[in-house]
Amino acid sequence: WADTTCDVALGHGSKFKIQQLLNIPYDDLSNRYFCGVWLAKAMENCSLETHCATSDDCGMGETCWETTCNVQDFVLENIAMALTEEEKKESGKLAVNDERR
Repeated sequence: WADTTCDVALGHGSKFKIQQLLNIPYDDLSNRYFCGVWLAKAMENCSLETHCATSDDCGMGETCWETTCNVQDFVLENIAMALTEEEKKESGKLAVNDERR
């Protein structure tokens, strides 16, 4: 992929994917599909990056499998991590005696 250009406007990048996934209900079946060379591998490697809609979304030799994972769990985790990072940045701007620090 080193010779390709990423463009968020075209849907590239995890932030764009998160925005799309936030509109899908937790129990929607589409949340349970992940790439892997076989089902066990797909379940072992469930992540925001391996989530797929079809096998066209997967790497060479991989298939898009229905698993017991749910991509919404990774979306929520990613948002929580981003908020934590933002709080860390903001805490550096607070006075030493500020209770939010």
